[in-house]
Amino acid sequence: MAVTTYPVPDVVEFPVADPTGHSGKYLTTTDGIVTSWATVPDTGIGEYISTTSVSIGVGSMTGNTGTECVSIGSNALSGTSTAVANIGIGKNTLSVVTTGNTNACVGLESGMYITTGDFNVALGEFCLKGTSTTNVTGNNNVAIGKRAMVGVAGTDTSGYNNIGIGENACTNVDTGHNNIGIGKNTCSGAVGGLSGENNVCIGGGCGEVITTANTNVLIGSNSGAGITTGSSNVSIGAAAGNDITTGTNNVCIGTGSMLLATETGNNVCVGTSTGAALTTGSGINTCIGATAGDLITTGINNTCLGYQANPTGATVSNEFTLGNGSITDLRCNDTTISSLSDIRDKSNVVAIPYGLDFINSMRPVQFDWTRRDRTMEGKVDLGFIAQELDEVEDQFDSHDYTRLVHKENPEKWEADPMKTYPILIKAIQELSEKVTELEEKLANV
Repeated sequence: MAVTTYPVPDVVEFPVADPTGHSGKYLTTTDGIVTSWATVPDTGIGEYISTTSVSIGVGSMTGNTGTECVSIGSNALSGTSTAVANIGIGKNTLSVVTTGNTNACVGLESGMYITTGDFNVALGEFCLKGTSTTNVTGNNNVAIGKRAMVGVAGTDTSGYNNIGIGENACTNVDTGHNNIGIGKNTCSGAVGGLSGENNVCIGGGCGEVITTANTNVLIGSNSGAGITTGSSNVSIGAAAGNDITTGTNNVCIGTGSMLLATETGNNVCVGTSTGAALTTGSGINTCIGATAGDLITTGINNTCLGYQANPTGATVSNEFTLGNGSITDLRCNDTTISSLSDIRDKSNVVAIPYGLDFINSMRPVQFDWTRRDRTMEGKVDLGFIAQELDEVEDQFDSHDYTRLVHKENPEKWEADPMKTYPILIKAIQELSEKVTELEEKLANV
């Protein structure tokens, strides 16, 4: 075939495919004149175009026989490979790929140590890079942002179906899969690696140190930022569940909700700063309403409904609180509350020893509220004095049975006079007997 020569500088090698058998070779020059076809050397050339792949950059696609590839940048796609349909743009991108297919890596050393992984997308400096001692073998990962999903030394990145968007997102992923991290340092895993699965982290710093934790949903800056192995938590709001480490099955919704909780579990806190002081313990607390339950630290099985609703103390358990100190009426279509009273659940049943004498020892009073927290200021009310009821219980040695006074918070004693209802019934029965006795006496006069 006729060869047309062009005066070009010595350092330029203009490659071109030739239908007569020179496909994959390139034209060389002597004294600026194109003279002959040559085979691509092992060291690569600055630019190389075959019938199926494009390579631009020193060392680009050296030793790579894959097809449908695009390689732009020094040493991009330079490893010994038969893989197809890979795109590497940037220095050292996909430089050791072997059989991994259909990867797209753009950015300095992105996907550098992908070997057998398929269908990965890396966009940004060092994304999905791996390390000099570990390879990336996982599939279907998407890493966008500087050092997103870069990997951890000592463990091959075999995780799959992960999405990391943002600087250092999912940065230490190793065997973890189906994780989503959107935002700087989200779901980035501790130094030991991220092997957890099915976590969703959206917002800078949320899920930052997850290791083996699974199925967490964390949305908001620094929500769940301390979770390591704790699973099945839902944190929505800035710093929600910020200190949870190994706690599980918590739901915290609202800025600062469950802010200090670490190992506690099975709590539901909805509202700004709800359950904010919870730390450890079995949990099982339900707090709904801004700052509800923010007094609880290690208390268990408490329910607080309404703004500033709190139990009597930080460590008490099994209390149900409706509203804060300003609530004056509880409204419901039914005026009674039922509770378990089945004889099959009771033993040692005897008549109560307290009656009219106990009731006569109680002093009902009228008073004006002067609460130290300023709630219900000046309101006139009827009721009892907790300290006086405590004295009545002392008199009858009935503290364990009547439970009229709650002293869990020594600064705020509470009274529960409705527990005297059975005693009132007994007192009425005693009065009825006296009336019957008097009526009989009158009948005989």
